[in-house]
Amino acid sequence: MPLIAGPAAIATLLQLTQTVGLPITLLALAVNLGLLVLSFAQAENLMRLIGPSALRAVSKIVSLLLAAIAVNLSRRGLTAG
Repeated sequence: MPLIAGPAAIATLLQLTQTVGLPITLLALAVNLGLLVLSFAQAENLMRLIGPSALRAVSKIVSLLLAAIAVNLSRRGLTAG
């Protein structure tokens, strides 16, 4: 569960609420949770369809994206204070 709703997710939601407003943030959260439920339900089929090497590549891309978001949030925090 921490990977789904951990501190980084909560910080991102707070940042999005300040940036684009509450309605759009809630809509984005609902869409993401829907995609999460769908991907969990179809995990075996996705694994067979994508394959282990492509799954590792997607994992690395997502990790890079999360690192970029973390750097952006840290940079904004440092320049705001």
